Amino acid sequence: MDASLFREYLVNYNKGNKLLSDGTIVTYMDVIKRFLKYTSDVYNPQIYNNFLIKFVVKKSMYHYHYALKHYIKWKVTDTNLQKQILKNLICVELKDKKTPSSNLSKEQIDKIIDNLSSDKFKLIARLQRECGARISDVLWLKSDNIQVEFDNDNNKVVSLLMKTKGERYNITYLYDTILQKELIEYKDKYSNKIMLKEDKLDKVGVPISEDYVFLVQNKTRKSLWNNNLNGLMRVLYRKYWTDLKIACKNAKVNYKLWATHDFRRDFSRRTYEKYGKDIYLLKELLNHQRIDTTARYLKTSGLYKRDTLKDFQQKKVRILKADVIPNTKIDDVIYIGNDMDRETVDKYIKDKVFKYE
Repeated sequence: MDASLFREYLVNYNKGNKLLSDGTIVTYMDVIKRFLKYTSDVYNPQIYNNFLIKFVVKKSMYHYHYALKHYIKWKVTDTNLQKQILKNLICVELKDKKTPSSNLSKEQIDKIIDNLSSDKFKLIARLQRECGARISDVLWLKSDNIQVEFDNDNNKVVSLLMKTKGERYNITYLYDTILQKELIEYKDKYSNKIMLKEDKLDKVGVPISEDYVFLVQNKTRKSLWNNNLNGLMRVLYRKYWTDLKIACKNAKVNYKLWATHDFRRDFSRRTYEKYGKDIYLLKELLNHQRIDTTARYLKTSGLYKRDTLKDFQQKKVRILKADVIPNTKIDDVIYIGNDMDRETVDKYIKDKVFKYE
């Protein structure tokens, strides 16, 4: 009923004496029919963005966006709610990646980190992985911005105040006790090492680089003072990037499919899946200003491609008899695991122990 009434609205829609073309109406109707199959909760602001993230591909992004805008203006008569939904409606302009994303296992990523050449690079990689930080966020980290605190449950936590894109700052927290210890020990060792060279700085003045944890070279502070900090950061980044590529080769991982930013993408995938696929929570964790940016992360991460193929290719069966699979009961629906070969599954289907879903 909704679809046919909405079609009448589109046919009669007039903006600046210009009607929608027949092709546009057909396209918008296809979008709305798909949307109404997806949900009946049309007054939930978040459901529209969830729909866009789940179904949209690059070429149809704007068609979906404008179709939903028309539908919201027609369907949602509460002015305040309509404004709220339209304000938060995302329109993701997807960028083509030069190389596809690689969804590596925890063991593979651990192996890459273990193959990095120095404790310094291993620490940087672990901070990226556990905090979802950009490489620049970590490299600009200052000693004074690392603070040991205790939360309301008296758990020790290390807070990190990081300089991020656009000259903004983001605070994140480190609860991993091993990583806490490694970072604090590295910071203390760095500070002590620098203090030993202070007598060489009399004619130079206050060295602005002393606060930085990772921007350190085996030179005097005078050398650091004379070096441009942005240049110093780029040099360190190139060394880290090169070492990461070598570590990938040594870990038997295609080096073209893993780079410094993939630690952040891996963090995005893990947190998104673990905490109920809440894109708004992920936006806060990644410190994005716009939800569109977070949506683009999910679309270009390969996450939806993987989930779709998993759902399509993995065989689901309903249990028809008890005591066949441990910890299951009749009418349970399960995926066929790797420990069951095709002949066994076919036999169970034939004997009416399983039936395909």
